[in-house]
Amino acid sequence: MDAGISTGKDTTEPTSTHETPAALPHPARPGPLETATGAAARRPIRIMGRRSTAAALVAGAVLNASASYINTAFLQGGPTVEGYVNALSERGALGLFGVLLNILGIPMMLAGIVGLLQLGSPKSPVASRIALAATVVGMVAFLCMNGALAALYSMGTGGHAEVVAQQLTGTSAGMLAMLLPFLLGNAVGMVGAAVALFRSKVTAPWIPATLLMFFVADFFLPAVPLFDAHLLFVAFATGAALAVLRAGRQPFSG
Repeated sequence: MDAGISTGKDTTEPTSTHETPAALPHPARPGPLETATGAAARRPIRIMGRRSTAAALVAGAVLNASASYINTAFLQGGPTVEGYVNALSERGALGLFGVLLNILGIPMMLAGIVGLLQLGSPKSPVASRIALAATVVGMVAFLCMNGALAALYSMGTGGHAEVVAQQLTGTSAGMLAMLLPFLLGNAVGMVGAAVALFRSKVTAPWIPATLLMFFVADFFLPAVPLFDAHLLFVAFATGAALAVLRAGRQPFSG
């Protein structure tokens, strides 16, 4: 008997040459806050209806242009102390009427721009939201400025024309606090709205182009006799209102 030979059955399992691959890490999923933020950024703006947007655009632009023409007829010259004294003494009621037209037109212009940006927001959400936020800031400051002007004009027609004229031609901290947001907010708002309309292609190209022309003419170019730059804004608003009325109901609340 050979002691070197096993007479029993070998039950040892052969060692496998294949190793189980390590599990791959799962990609990180966005958290609830990131998901909600991203969804909010892509969600279209829906506040205004089609007809209310079109009406607000046209009415606000016409009131604003009328106020600009009335202000030109009221001042009849440069914004100097003497010019304001003469204007408040002789045509104070006309100047106050123009300011009141602006106070009525500013909320309509804001509502119209909000409704118009609803057209561009599905395809250009970032530019539309920047334009919306800037326009709100600019229009609120514009409304505050006209409220202050109404109070000053009322005071000027009541026998304090020279005091009011000095305040209107000075650089008080209160007026600067309203003027700077008005200029920056409306500048960024108009450029942002034009970019949103150009990128989304929801209106004819001449509509945002006219808005940019109004921005340049109103902010940078000197006044032209017998032509008010606000007529460009009326043209823009009329074309935008027609584009809104032709659009489907989906971007609007009603």
